[in-house]
Amino acid sequence: IMSLKDKELKKIAEPLRQQTLDINNRIIIVGDIHGCYDELLELMEKVDYNETDVLISVGDIVAKGPKTSEVIDYFMHENRYCVMGNHEWTVLRFINNQNSYKLKKHSEHKKLSTNLRDDQLAYLQNLPHTLHIPTYNLVIVHAGVDPNKNIHDNNSYDVMHIRNIFDGVTTELTDKGVQWTTEWNGPEFIVFGHDAKKRIQDTEHALGLDTACVYGERLSCVIYPDKQIVSVEAKKRYSYI
Repeated sequence: IMSLKDKELKKIAEPLRQQTLDINNRIIIVGDIHGCYDELLELMEKVDYNETDVLISVGDIVAKGPKTSEVIDYFMHENRYCVMGNHEWTVLRFINNQNSYKLKKHSEHKKLSTNLRDDQLAYLQNLPHTLHIPTYNLVIVHAGVDPNKNIHDNNSYDVMHIRNIFDGVTTELTDKGVQWTTEWNGPEFIVFGHDAKKRIQDTEHALGLDTACVYGERLSCVIYPDKQIVSVEAKKRYSYI
């Protein structure tokens, strides 16, 4: 099941931007931050983050929470990476004049598109959709991958939005079909976010890290190579699902 809106958005999605990182350092992959800057700093302190580590966000660093600008600035440094999430993409659609298909004209995303600095917007514009780390056989995406395709053949809209597979077709819906992770058999291990309602999703070939921090729950990360999951509690509830 795919709505007309989804089909039209797929058409305007960019070509899939992929980036490969040749690294052997400790990697910290953090779930959806959504402007929860204070929780991010607390989590980094808890895991003893230092400049030799590689920090990666699964996307959705913007919107809903209180400190989007601070979070973007935090990631605009060496050895810190982020993939594009659906909320970054929505902000950029205003910048790119793609204002059709039910964009809310008075949304927070539109405000961010005018309030963020040019260098911050440029940073978001250039985010990859996938990050590949061959050392650990990892691929980091925001929402997931179409299990019926090679990762390199995925549509960028899908990797930012997918939740389920219904009749062989990707969908954002959670009440139709089966979750994409149940049909993904590797060989790459996928780390993703996006699906706050399910919290940690730990499967044989994928790990979901969205633990709903902006909704008052937790901010979580996974540390490689030991695959340890670490979380901190949200300081308050900033938004509602």
